Amino acid sequence: MREKLGYIARPQSVTTRVGIKVMWLYFKTKPEAEAASKVAVHNAKIAANQGYDFGYQSPGAIRKMAQYEGEWAEYSGLYEVCFS
Repeated sequence: MREKLGYIARPQSVTTRVGIKVMWLYFKTKPEAEAASKVAVHNAKIAANQGYDFGYQSPGAIRKMAQYEGEWAEYSGLYEVCFS
């Protein structure tokens, strides 16, 4: 099976958080997060081949967010996916 060439567009997410080297997209369901993770890994492979450094982050990693209060409340219960 040949790998697709070129970046794949990021899927629509509930919300987004941007960092210095990566960004995080948030999804309501685990299947949405898993599909997004595949896109993130694909795009990260391309970026890595071009010399991009993700720092200590792992594009494609999925994390279920806990219940938060305050400034993190908007992420409560969502699935976080790391993107490059």
